[in-house]
Amino acid sequence: MLRSSRIHPYTSYARALDARPARRKHNAGVLLDLIGQNRLIEFILKFILFRSIAMKTRYNLLRLTCALALSVNAAFVFAQTAQPTQSAQGPVTFSEECDQPTLDEAWKFENGADRRPYMLSSRWRDNVTTSQGQCRLGQRKESRGGKEWTSGHMWSKQEFLYGHFEARIKFGTAPGVDNAFWLMSAKGKPRESGETVCEIDIVEGTHPNVATNNLHVTPADGPRKASPGKYSKDKDYSNEFHVFAVDWTADEIRWFLDGQQVRTEPNKNCHSPLAVRLSTAVIKGFWGEVSDAINGTAMEVDYVRVRKQ
Repeated sequence: MLRSSRIHPYTSYARALDARPARRKHNAGVLLDLIGQNRLIEFILKFILFRSIAMKTRYNLLRLTCALALSVNAAFVFAQTAQPTQSAQGPVTFSEECDQPTLDEAWKFENGADRRPYMLSSRWRDNVTTSQGQCRLGQRKESRGGKEWTSGHMWSKQEFLYGHFEARIKFGTAPGVDNAFWLMSAKGKPRESGETVCEIDIVEGTHPNVATNNLHVTPADGPRKASPGKYSKDKDYSNEFHVFAVDWTADEIRWFLDGQQVRTEPNKNCHSPLAVRLSTAVIKGFWGEVSDAINGTAMEVDYVRVRKQ
């Protein structure tokens, strides 16, 4: 379902510009590469002509031409393989721009406590809000549902089989909180007999620079298996927004950070529709110290978009 946006035209234009620097940079790089290649070819032709006049022999001309052609081909191959791979872009099939007063049309929300002992927060609908064109999944220090903290968890009513999934996110500004954007089947959906359960963690991390990705698979006849990966630690994920994305196809799963591919895994198990999920949780002993600094912080989401591959 593609949600409509009633945002002011100027604001929409400004946000669109803000969301596309990686793509603009990539397109400029491609243009410069083409210009550079044309100039190099022009130089080679002039050089061959000059040398052929000087040598006045067909044999030397042929040998020189072959050597230069092989060198240019090797240079082009190296340049193309050295560039980071950009994520494929198709038509948008689902969009949450976080600019509506309510999210309930397209999303479901967790309301209650998690029984796992390392989860220190219960998760509630009123911990998820929209403000100034952003979705906020906030943390509060309050006793509710048998836990000392509260946080938020939302998932799309619509499920998707394959596609490009991306969100522009900024982590909360305190450690001890799990900030997550992930894919999994709708909560409460019964597991069918013989079904393999798949979870694709597009990003999961905490303040300031810890960001991971993961692929969880629970086969019908075996224990859950995880295949973890990491994003760069050179970025502050709680000080500025970053675009986290996944390309999920029938053959493979590719993870991206700000338009640059960081990981690829063969898709051997994930072939059932999944829901888009955003969540936060206060967690004991996994994402750093839990302190009062968490109170009032939030994971901020600028947008969530799903594109058809």
